[in-house]
Amino acid sequence: MKVPVEAQTEAAHVLAAKIPDHIIGLFVEPVLLKSEDPKLYWNMVSAMIDEHRPKSLLDWIELNDLVTKLWEERVLRRATNAIIRGGQRLAVEQFLTEIRPGEDGLNSAANKAERRANKYFSANKKESDETRSQLAKYEITEAEILARSAQNNIDAILTFEGMMSTRERSRRKLQKEIRTRRSSREVNTQALGNISAGLQGSCQEVNTGANENYDAHHRVHLQPSQDQPSQEEAAPTDRVDAPHTSQFGPCQEVKSEAKRDGASITRTSIGLAKK
Repeated sequence: MKVPVEAQTEAAHVLAAKIPDHIIGLFVEPVLLKSEDPKLYWNMVSAMIDEHRPKSLLDWIELNDLVTKLWEERVLRRATNAIIRGGQRLAVEQFLTEIRPGEDGLNSAANKAERRANKYFSANKKESDETRSQLAKYEITEAEILARSAQNNIDAILTFEGMMSTRERSRRKLQKEIRTRRSSREVNTQALGNISAGLQGSCQEVNTGANENYDAHHRVHLQPSQDQPSQEEAAPTDRVDAPHTSQFGPCQEVKSEAKRDGASITRTSIGLAKK
């Protein structure tokens, strides 16, 4: 039965708070049996979103595929069970025919077996118990009836099992890809965090060295030499006081400042030595 587009859109809006507007068209209500509640499907979608927390368009597409494959597996599994249950009546008739062969002629026996098989599923408890007791004499229980039904419908069951296995393998492969991508994303995030922390630590170390060089430079200028006259003590230094470099500045600027301070210290030390 074809579901109207309006009904699909309305059903998808059940999760409008969780699914982005440009993605919501991917999630439409699947084919449901008459007795099925669509909430079962949407609860499954909601749980998948909470678990996987998709972000990119590819994440949402894979999540939709994952839910679809899981739902189809469920449908095919139910169909396989339905085939076996639906074949029980024929299995009962076959057993009844086999345990009383040739009674009143072949055709008459077949007719009687058919009528007794109908009584096996009768709502009348007396009729149902009578047929069941006849089968029980030959140790034919519900398990044997289900087994015979599966045997009778083996081709259809194998077809459905193959379809179900294909979806199961595809789903597991998709789950593996999602886990791999998520792990890779987490590793990349952690690596970026480590690099950022390392760069910040390097900047702090360089800034500290630059500040130490700056303090040493001024100590050299402020400490007079024994051979210098007192007038030189009051003479201003050639270098104007520079503010300390901010510890949060770029590393390149900090390194350049540290290099300039080191050169100034070297020149000052050589000049004082010559004097």
